[in-house]
Amino acid sequence: MRPKRCFIFFTQTCSLLTTRMCHAFDPMCVRHKHTPSNIGTKKSGVGLRLRACKASGKYQGEVEGLGPSLQHRAKRPTAPVCSAVPLESSRNSADAPLRLTPREKVSFLCPSCGGTLVSSEAASHLKCDSGHVIDVAKEGHVHLLPPVRKSKAGASTDVDDIVRASRLFFEHGGFDEQINGVAQEVVRAVCDFPRKKGERPQVLFAGCGEGVYMRRTQKLLEAAEVRRVQLWGTDASKLAVRYAARRQPLARFAVASSHRLPFADGSFDVVCASFSPSSWDEFCRVLRPGGAVITARAGFEHLLQLRHAAGAADTAPRPPKEFSSGLAENYLRFRTEKVIFSGEVKAGLLGMSPFVRNAQDDVRQHLYNMSEIVCSVDVICTTHRVWLGTARGRFEM
Repeated sequence: MRPKRCFIFFTQTCSLLTTRMCHAFDPMCVRHKHTPSNIGTKKSGVGLRLRACKASGKYQGEVEGLGPSLQHRAKRPTAPVCSAVPLESSRNSADAPLRLTPREKVSFLCPSCGGTLVSSEAASHLKCDSGHVIDVAKEGHVHLLPPVRKSKAGASTDVDDIVRASRLFFEHGGFDEQINGVAQEVVRAVCDFPRKKGERPQVLFAGCGEGVYMRRTQKLLEAAEVRRVQLWGTDASKLAVRYAARRQPLARFAVASSHRLPFADGSFDVVCASFSPSSWDEFCRVLRPGGAVITARAGFEHLLQLRHAAGAADTAPRPPKEFSSGLAENYLRFRTEKVIFSGEVKAGLLGMSPFVRNAQDDVRQHLYNMSEIVCSVDVICTTHRVWLGTARGRFEM
């Protein structure tokens, strides 16, 4: 075979293999003709390699220099999770390499205009460039929920009762093994995140409740001598945030919705949501490339005996949107077959369980009169490493 024909054959073979790889990573673009191009830079031994499909504008990310467990590829979301701009020397080139802009200081955003909130000299309020002022509570948290219509009468009271019952339950050691397992996974994700030397890790607990997962994470970080980690917590309940801020003054808290987080794009290294509403797109928006989303939810056997006793056997935890252990960086299950709840722990468990609160009066009274309750505890924790985007619709939450 002549050299010219050999070269043409080799070029066509490489093009075919590249197209099939791109189809495997991006099945939504099977109708397009792919023209892959590698763009990226390497820095400090860890490089971010992107493969672009010019027809669809989607990117596939891959990190070099990390272990196989961190090699997670995903699609790019509608809203970018970080700034990616061409280099100055080749800004006019169509195939200009990209560089990720460094993260600026993490701050709360104004709920009215979206501007950065800066602390005043007296530290009694936060203020944005537009002149909006947010007061800081004596516990140290701020209220950043946008103005909405008033909720139904009694709804706020029910939420506060659940928060008080949760605090009682966790203060007396409820779900201790499961809380410790989730906190250990957060610490692992923080330690595995590739960052520059001297950069301060930022961890967000969305739907933090009264802060038990945050306090346990802080304790484990100190035990592992992982210092300078800044913890942030948000929750829609004012009472829950007040309890959490009072117990953990070094962390920063805000009353805010998990579906509208008051932070800029690409702010956090790790986002954790435990038994709380989760917005995948919003989590990935505030996540840095290479960051981790950690979710903890009820398994199928969680409080199974209690659900049957309350006449709520049909309220089993919903299945995941799509089984994703193959996509998750880590998939953990913390299950204890037989746990005895009595005294204050039992009272707190009954008070914070929705299926018990919604049970009939005689059934609920019977549960409260029982000296102890024996049931299983089943918590599933998944960690998803996100590289410049999300696996939309293919995750377990």
